[in-house]
Amino acid sequence: MSLVVPFHALAVHTQSRRIFAVFGSKFIALDADTAECRLTYEGHSMAADTKIPLDSFPSTNIRGLAFDKSGEKMVVARDDKVLACWSTSDWKVVATRSAPKRVNAMIFPEDDAVMILADKFGDVYRHDFASPSAKERLLLGHVSMITDMVLPQDRKFVITADRDEKIRVSKYPLTFSIQTFCLGHKEFVSSLNIPDFAPDRLISGGGDPFILVWDWLQGRRVQSLPLPELIGSEALAPYTVLSIKSHSKNSVVAIIFEKLNVMLILKPSKNVVGEFELAQKIPLEHDPLAIEFDHDGKLWVAYGPRDERQNSSLLDVFEIPNGSHEVRKLHAFFFLSLYCISFSVPHDLQQHYPKSSRRMLRSLEHTTTETNGEKVSCLLVIPARRNRSVFRSVRKG
Repeated sequence: MSLVVPFHALAVHTQSRRIFAVFGSKFIALDADTAECRLTYEGHSMAADTKIPLDSFPSTNIRGLAFDKSGEKMVVARDDKVLACWSTSDWKVVATRSAPKRVNAMIFPEDDAVMILADKFGDVYRHDFASPSAKERLLLGHVSMITDMVLPQDRKFVITADRDEKIRVSKYPLTFSIQTFCLGHKEFVSSLNIPDFAPDRLISGGGDPFILVWDWLQGRRVQSLPLPELIGSEALAPYTVLSIKSHSKNSVVAIIFEKLNVMLILKPSKNVVGEFELAQKIPLEHDPLAIEFDHDGKLWVAYGPRDERQNSSLLDVFEIPNGSHEVRKLHAFFFLSLYCISFSVPHDLQQHYPKSSRRMLRSLEHTTTETNGEKVSCLLVIPARRNRSVFRSVRKG
């Protein structure tokens, strides 16, 4: 029996043409040009240039990962509150740190050895991976869970958002000095983005039926984009923004939503400087989980839970032709092999998962589907909580 899981996080290597896709407690690296697998783990059926020993991966899920500017270090945040620093030259863990709470966002500000992290308790810490004895240093705190964090290009400020509709702009590294607040959301804020092509603008979204654009240095709201008008009446409220990403190539912003198979593409307004307008509304095959632009401006979309009877890829890639704001999908045949990502698990799933995980399982369903002319028997395991991946175990019949 093998287990297939969706990718729940994507990250781009800072110095190479690789995009990293996270699923469960593991990650793989794909070539951004060909989508061929360049890095995976031992025992995986997919061919790759490098295979990491299976015991190097954690036993708990990965929450996210980030690369330093040189690309020589990769920090992985795990569900067990451990931060693992990997060397990308030999793909070994060279240092570990314990985080007070689970990490929601992490950024390398300027020094390749220093990272700042925001956690579920509402605090932002500074970690120094160069010194084994160095302890984390508290930078700032919110009264509720921090949901996202960004740094402007000059790295002189750190901008944090929380579950209580607040966006705080703090000076960095003297984070005790608050520059301003961006107040205008009525629900939680889930995603922030400062476009490279508009560094004086901050785009934010969350549980509100609108996207806000800010002059973040002044804390002034400059635009409100109503989602019912952008998405259309076919999508029923409430709206929940999952991720906002931007790329300087052709100056575009991509936005995805929870349980909504549509992606919005924004572009700078032709009529008002500093504002944005809808460039395109792209229907997606399934509900998305994560998006990321690679260095060339291609947009990678990872899909989440969907009707498992459909034989479809776990990833899609969209490109933006030069001189255009129109996004178009590349051929999907590059990514059919990703549908077969698997690793061995015991037949008895109830014994394999701990009690805490078994409580999330609410239904099992047997079905059959046809892949490349071959029938396979499927067992669908659907978690009870929202925002959890749907597992698909497959065995050849």
